[in-house]
Amino acid sequence: MSIITIGQIIDRSLERYREHFKELFGISLWILVAFIPLAVSGLIGPAQGEVISTSRAILLGFLNTGSALVITVVSLWVGISLILAIDQAERGKSIDVKALSKQAWKLFFPFALLSAVVALLVSSIALLAAPGFLFMVIGTLGGYDLLGSIGFLLFAVGAVAAIVLIIKFSIELIFTQYSFILNTKGKPLSWPAMKSALKDSRALVHGRWFATLLRIGIPSLIFSLVVFGANYLISLGGGVLLAMSAGSLPDIAIKIGVVLLSLFVVATNALAMPLYSIATYILYDSLSGTSSRS
Repeated sequence: MSIITIGQIIDRSLERYREHFKELFGISLWILVAFIPLAVSGLIGPAQGEVISTSRAILLGFLNTGSALVITVVSLWVGISLILAIDQAERGKSIDVKALSKQAWKLFFPFALLSAVVALLVSSIALLAAPGFLFMVIGTLGGYDLLGSIGFLLFAVGAVAAIVLIIKFSIELIFTQYSFILNTKGKPLSWPAMKSALKDSRALVHGRWFATLLRIGIPSLIFSLVVFGANYLISLGGGVLLAMSAGSLPDIAIKIGVVLLSLFVVATNALAMPLYSIATYILYDSLSGTSSRS
């Protein structure tokens, strides 16, 4: 069975998105809710040149730290929920958001740990450039020109190799979370299951790496251009309105305007989130040889 084409991925993604917009956006909209503490921090933050008290600085620190934690947790939960919801839609089942939410929380810690493992594996490749960088620094600080030149050469070669390998393994491991969630089926966290998901993702891409890259990259690029355009128009329009009103409105009104503008941008990104998940699922489904599950 041939791999699904780029055009089919885009068409089916848009079709599924339209069919299940209410349920999918209802899940991804929680990203916007997660940004509310950060919005509050923006409202109570200092104006330009304002000196704030220690207690207020501590409060802002707690808010910003808490916001980062909440956004991370909610983003992971949304990612799990979208995969589960899209799987149900592709199987012709109705999407039970409440049931999926509970299942997503059960999978949260295994998913978070697996995501961290994948991120660590991929990012550790950057260490290939470390020896060259170290030699370059020693040569520069110690006045050893030859050592510095060798270090620079090693650093350049290591950096290029690291970039190539990071791209390679990012594509090979891109389906790890999908394989883990869709094949776990409520089983407890286990290293064999996580290892199996890593192997499964690499097996799916094996011999079809470039085809996978194009089918991941092009739809994502198209969706991202649309999102970027929407965000640009929102930011431009809102920025012009705020600039025109700056002289006639109090500082708090300008702050509220800036926060609302930021939330509109977040909402636009939340609106597009399901599209990326759908496109990746459809390709995963095709590579798995199970595209007949629609």
